[in-house]
Amino acid sequence: MRDVNLFEPLESMFETAGFDEQSRSRFSMEAFFSREIESAPRHLYDYWNALPVETGAEMPLERLCRPIEALPAKMSEWVSWIDTTAQDPMCYTIWNHRDSHIPGMGPEISGKKLGDIKAAPLHISACAIEFLYCKHERIPMYYEIDQIICGFKRHYTRIMVPVSDGNGAVNRIVYAIRLIGETVRVDTVAGRLV
Repeated sequence: MRDVNLFEPLESMFETAGFDEQSRSRFSMEAFFSREIESAPRHLYDYWNALPVETGAEMPLERLCRPIEALPAKMSEWVSWIDTTAQDPMCYTIWNHRDSHIPGMGPEISGKKLGDIKAAPLHISACAIEFLYCKHERIPMYYEIDQIICGFKRHYTRIMVPVSDGNGAVNRIVYAIRLIGETVRVDTVAGRLV
């Protein structure tokens, strides 16, 4: 079996704002296949990849992509989607957001535009850029994100898969995450885990 640490990111970013900091790396799909074996991101990708693609279409159709209903509950609980119809990515609307230990970052953000989410602005602006990139590139994108936001440390992977509206526009991106470690509170003053 291949060592999953052999994969170098295609691109990486590290940024800070106040006590928040994050490292975000995009990896190849080869890395994805090696690292995500029995996870929600892999189940989502396999489901998406198995959907029929109409003649002339580059990707599955939005109306056929229903992973939350189709995947086992243990996997679908990690699946969300974002409406990317707007031109401005800060106006993209998030749906089916899962529970979170981070205040203001749980199901209460479902139905909200990214720009209206006040918690974790560092994270939200990076997400907007990544979703815009996926929308324009029209391919699955795999990220690893390690961050401290709103006083919590979390580390996870995420796959994003675009779907077409039937006219060739990507108005929806479905994504799934896998936690790498437990989300824990950080004492920002002492710089240690609580």
